[in-house]
Amino acid sequence: MGLASLCTDFHGVTLEVSADRADVLVAVRPGLSRLPGGSGATGVRIALRDCRQVPTPHTSSRLFRHGGVQGLQDGAALWLVADGCAVRIDEHATEASGWVTPAARGDGVSEVVHLALLELLRRRGLYHVHAACVVSEAGAVLLPADGRAGKTTLTLAALRAGWRLVGDDAVWLRDGPDGIQALAWPEPLHVERETAHRLGLTDSLGAPASAGRWELDPERAFPGSCVASARPIAVVFPVIAATETSGLTSLGRAEALARLLRQSPLLFTHLERAGGHLAVLRRLVTQCRCAELRSGAEVLSGVLPEALRAGLGLS
Repeated sequence: MGLASLCTDFHGVTLEVSADRADVLVAVRPGLSRLPGGSGATGVRIALRDCRQVPTPHTSSRLFRHGGVQGLQDGAALWLVADGCAVRIDEHATEASGWVTPAARGDGVSEVVHLALLELLRRRGLYHVHAACVVSEAGAVLLPADGRAGKTTLTLAALRAGWRLVGDDAVWLRDGPDGIQALAWPEPLHVERETAHRLGLTDSLGAPASAGRWELDPERAFPGSCVASARPIAVVFPVIAATETSGLTSLGRAEALARLLRQSPLLFTHLERAGGHLAVLRRLVTQCRCAELRSGAEVLSGVLPEALRAGLGLS
């Protein structure tokens, strides 16, 4: 056991990160601080050890690069490597071993731990998708899209219209007897100052975030708006359109699944586990109506597009 540890709960799965140095936990803490305390029950664990030089595999193949983190395959093990930090996840394991040098940057350590948690949670049946998720009285709408596709602006328009929020950028999916559920990881929205100004939310902005955006606490701006989970009834892929009003176009399930795959990081890091992940995405598009929303300028004024309401029969 390290010098100290963080133990939190994520929808019944305990997440524990331990480290030999307290400053390492300081770097990791912001990403976990909004989750409730853990019970110590079955979950996933990352143990970070202090070291002078990070060990790396000698025979490995490159899988991906995500920000400052490189994913490597070494036999059956997955390595996540950044400057001064590395985590190794063995095949079928729900625990990971990591190494951190004194020169490691805090943001690099945080990013490595975050990606390691994504992979470990997959082994507990929780699958990450890069998407927002908002909830009307009729049910939840998942909004998967690349960055700068208008997810946050559309989310804020939905909140202004009285809808509720599961997540703005990261949502987890879990299969259950009633179908696929979307699960929240509590975190602030990241909003451009100009967008906040247009929507009258400048006073709700918090600390600066990355890429010229600012944090916005949804509970502060829209009290009582956040929910822990919801059952999606629609998957809508937003794109920004150079029009005043918005338009909705239905998508076939095959096209919707292909687009979802692009928003599911680490899907193919371990091919033997891709089957479960793919099954969840397939069931999601089967239980949902699927469409593309071309978001017009009305969204920037804080108006939830009527095309979304009418096209999906949402209230």
